[in-house]
Amino acid sequence: MPVPAASYGCRQPSRWLKTSQKPVQLICEASGGYEQALLESLAEGNVAVTLVQALRVRQYARAAGILAKTDRIDSRVLAAFGAALRPKPTPPLSRQQKRLRELESQRRHLSQMLRAEENHLGQLQCAELRSLGRSLINKIQKQIDAIEERISSLMHRTKLFVLKRKSSPR
Repeated sequence: MPVPAASYGCRQPSRWLKTSQKPVQLICEASGGYEQALLESLAEGNVAVTLVQALRVRQYARAAGILAKTDRIDSRVLAAFGAALRPKPTPPLSRQQKRLRELESQRRHLSQMLRAEENHLGQLQCAELRSLGRSLINKIQKQIDAIEERISSLMHRTKLFVLKRKSSPR
């Protein structure tokens, strides 16, 4: 069943799936983060969900001789993929994992911007524009540094938390 990207569209599948008399496991393709609201909604509703790589599903479809690609066909292919391979449910991400992914995504984005600006700076002839370009590069680099510091801090806190839990008596 195709689901709109807007977060309000994510509650509907969870409610609908909970009405099933049989255990349900939803198979969902990773789509660049757009699936995260759906995954959170399903986790809140205690619905088993498996996040699969789109390439794996596409390869499965090709092996089955399914070359066309529409939402309806994709839904059927995902259902068949899940029935045939029975992938394990994907555990929900912790708050720290979500934060780390968001920080890493922003760092990648800023790093791409930085490379683009550095390349662009090399093409500028005007001294005033070169000065503005260097200023922008410095700001982007400062943001990358701040994000890397947050990532490092989060990783350190998470490691301490994990070590603390392992050493505490149960």
